[in-house]
Amino acid sequence: MPEGGASFRPWSSTEQGTASLGETLAQIQAERGHFRNITEEGLRAEIAAEENGQASQSASGDEEDSGQDGDARDGRRQPTTRQELYAIREELTRRAQEAHQDVLVTLDMVSLLQTTYTPAQAATTVSPAAKAIVPLSSLGADLWARTPTDPARDAQDSLIATNVRAKYLSESADSLLSAASRLEDNVRKETQYWDQVLDISAKGWNVSRIPGQKQRLLGVHFGLSGSASDSTSRNIAALIPDDEGNIKLERGVGSRPKAVRAIVKRGSQIVGSSKLPVLLDTSETTLQARIRHARDSIFDEELFREMVRETRTLLARGVTMRGSTIVFEVSETESPECVELELVSLDEDNSLPFECSRESDHLAQATLLAARLLLNRAHREKIKKKSLLPPPMMPAENKLQPLLILRPILTMLQHSSHVLQINAYLDTLNQLLTRVGLPTTINTARVALPMTPRGVVDTESFLDTLLQPLSAEASIGIDSFPPFKLATGTSLQDDVGFTFAIIRDGRSYPWDCVADLVEETNQWLPDTIHRFISLKTEHWMFQQSSGHLVSKTDGAHRSAFVDLDGSAGTIELKMGKEKASWSLNGDSAEQGSIVDALLKWTKD
Repeated sequence: MPEGGASFRPWSSTEQGTASLGETLAQIQAERGHFRNITEEGLRAEIAAEENGQASQSASGDEEDSGQDGDARDGRRQPTTRQELYAIREELTRRAQEAHQDVLVTLDMVSLLQTTYTPAQAATTVSPAAKAIVPLSSLGADLWARTPTDPARDAQDSLIATNVRAKYLSESADSLLSAASRLEDNVRKETQYWDQVLDISAKGWNVSRIPGQKQRLLGVHFGLSGSASDSTSRNIAALIPDDEGNIKLERGVGSRPKAVRAIVKRGSQIVGSSKLPVLLDTSETTLQARIRHARDSIFDEELFREMVRETRTLLARGVTMRGSTIVFEVSETESPECVELELVSLDEDNSLPFECSRESDHLAQATLLAARLLLNRAHREKIKKKSLLPPPMMPAENKLQPLLILRPILTMLQHSSHVLQINAYLDTLNQLLTRVGLPTTINTARVALPMTPRGVVDTESFLDTLLQPLSAEASIGIDSFPPFKLATGTSLQDDVGFTFAIIRDGRSYPWDCVADLVEETNQWLPDTIHRFISLKTEHWMFQQSSGHLVSKTDGAHRSAFVDLDGSAGTIELKMGKEKASWSLNGDSAEQGSIVDALLKWTKD
């Protein structure tokens, strides 16, 4: 204790000796309370009271006086500052810690000694630090008793006993080491198994005991909630440990991994295909990957089964089954593309012919992705429907309607094909009219998709768009005349599924297909061209009844008209025997504009 320090002691007793450190600490806590209750203000108040001679009259004050008298007899003084009090507290804490360490070292010493004789019980009290430094069963103790016996006999007995003891101890040690090795190996395997089980559960997979099994096996549920009832029985796999403690997934007999593949064909030529998941060796994949593969396989099997059910209701839309493959067309062009959906086994050779093209891989991948998203949405809606209370007095509906998977996809693909055809026609028409000198303005149609501010398509909004009627509108205008609009839309309520219309002068004229829109545009657009020419010339006027340009100059009556074929990219101006032609495929730049050609004939 440094000079000037102070200590707390209990009252002196004639019946007992010097109190131990533990008794001293208990006495201090009983008299003054815990150290956390001592504040600087309270200590300063006591010091000020002692300096002024105002001793406290309470019981605690008497005890403090007694403690001070005892300290005075020992040549010690009470702390006068907070730093001195903290120093005393640190000294008490340090000595308590030293005593605690001495007790722990002694306990380790006794425990290490006991491990030689009772290793199972004594090993539990050895600290990890001691186990890391000193091997267990490395200390021993013998008790020698001197008796007045024959030294030679004692030596012989001792030698025999030592040898026998050494023999049995060696055998016991070997047996214990063998048992310990087996136990350690079993503990390692069991620990590894349960670590993997806990890791699976922590990743969100549902782990439970498999019902109806006598072995009480654990299984992981990898099926999605809301899936069909016939898939529920195959949505669980047993978690079986192997010889090394690793978990192998046991799905039972007949559970071969499968996946749905989309193939795009143009005629008989493959021009695109979706990607198949890679089936790796079991030893090369993690347990999480194997569970995901099993989930994806059961999900794709249910997806294909639901699409086959829906195919029976889409025969009028051109969806058919060829063997075990679903086939439907996505465009109505001269070389239409069709999509084939098939369920393939991943453990077989599914390679495509080497000469196939990859230009429509995006279409195949997008078709398959949309089908999976729609099935996932159907699962969520089924769960939500189960959570709702049914309306009262309503009969149960036993008829299961096919899920909407192929119909929205087919509608979206064919609607996109219609939009592309209209835009291609308007682009050709724009180039042609610009070549003949007509100021043309076009607005192409587009498939409306829900975009976020960052330009990303939101999944839920996209699915809502698939399940709602779609519409697109394009327009073409010449100079300042009212634009000529071509509209197309979809409907999920009937088997036809599509609407087409031409909007002119505020009126809508419905048609049956894109070809009708193109044909009617080729017939109606020349009227606007005639009006434009009549504004740019002096003697030509547009005659509404005949749909021609007429001119009466110098007593001569002339008639001219425009013949347009936007699909072929040709336009003709005819006046009697005179004819001027413009084409995107040929060189007609020397003829100038259509107005110049008509004025030239008029002068001649």
